[in-house]
Amino acid sequence: MKVVVQNGVVVAITEIAEIVSGGIYIGNNTIFGDPNAKIYEIADIPPQVKPMEYLYSDEEGFILNPDYVPPTTVEEQMKSVREEIANLQRIVKRMNDDQLAFMEDILSMLQ
Repeated sequence: MKVVVQNGVVVAITEIAEIVSGGIYIGNNTIFGDPNAKIYEIADIPPQVKPMEYLYSDEEGFILNPDYVPPTTVEEQMKSVREEIANLQRIVKRMNDDQLAFMEDILSMLQ
C-alpha cells in the first residue's frame, strides 16, 4: 500500500499514488494537490491507522496525531451553534442591563 503524507500527517492510504502534473494521483480520479507531499510504500499498515488521525515518519513510523479533531455531524454543529447563540444572548442582555444601570446612575447624579 502507498501512504501519502503531507507535513507529517497521513492524508491518504491507497493502492495507487503517482506523481503527476498538479500533484499526486491517488486513484478514483482524485489528485491530491500538494506536490510537496511524500509517498511511502508500506507493506504492513496497522488497521487502526486512518488518514488525518495519524502521523508518519521514517524514524517513528505511525503515531497518533495529537492535533486531530474528529469531524462533527451536522447535528453536533447545530447544537454547538445554538449554545453559542444562547451564550451571546446572555452576554448582550448582561451588557444591556449594565448599560441601563449606568444610565440610571448618570440620571440620578444629574438630579
